[in-house]
Amino acid sequence: MGDWHHLVDFVAWAKQAAPARHYMLIVWSHGTGWEFAPPSEGVWVKGISFDAGTFHRINTPDLGKAMAAIGKIDVYASDACLMQMAEVSYQIKDHADYIVGSEAVEPDDGYAYDAFLGALTARPDMSAEDLAKAAVNSFGARYAAAGKNATLSAVAAARLPELLSRLDSWSQAVMAAGEKKVVSDAHSHVQHFVIYGHKDLLHFVQLVDAGSQNAAVKSQGANLEDFLAHRLIVASAAVGGNEAHSQGPGRVPAGIHLPPQL
Repeated sequence: MGDWHHLVDFVAWAKQAAPARHYMLIVWSHGTGWEFAPPSEGVWVKGISFDAGTFHRINTPDLGKAMAAIGKIDVYASDACLMQMAEVSYQIKDHADYIVGSEAVEPDDGYAYDAFLGALTARPDMSAEDLAKAAVNSFGARYAAAGKNATLSAVAAARLPELLSRLDSWSQAVMAAGEKKVVSDAHSHVQHFVIYGHKDLLHFVQLVDAGSQNAAVKSQGANLEDFLAHRLIVASAAVGGNEAHSQGPGRVPAGIHLPPQL
């Protein structure tokens, strides 16, 4: 489970056993995205496909290596916790058209496979974007009906480089404005998840822009919000009060924070 070469071997076998014009790859196991923690803090760090006995895992950079070796996939999905972070998507952006994942801890049952694969069976010519949306929407519907907190989203991988440039422009405007309290307040109230520093990016931008009195911040922020909500994120489901502002992707660039005891 924790050797990325085995993932490559599996996909090669699957393509040979069941050739197709389009492929969706789902990695289903524990996930921790881009979590930072010192070695003394445990072993659930920066990866997916954990073996809970040995803690072997495919670390996030190695997931990128696996995807490069596999070749282009229409939809990559992590049926695992905490994987819808911009850092994770950036590792695999050149090797998938759409990336599906959750910013939060997933409910134990994971994806609503019967629902979205049923939709694919009924309409096998659906586009990769439609399949990614079906995975997200069925997930949201399943856990809304169950009364559980859950979130899942899908992003268009080809647009991730534009996220970097737009985020840089907005961040420079925010730093030049010097509105430290606005940023601090936003950081305190933004939708957050179980890993410290992992927060919803779009919600953070919205909170900063709402509190700012600076014209450049508001202008750059409006552009970034529109890009995130209407171009990068193609589908988003958030159910339950704990996930109300989860939109995907996650991660506020807040630096690395060591635990107080260190």
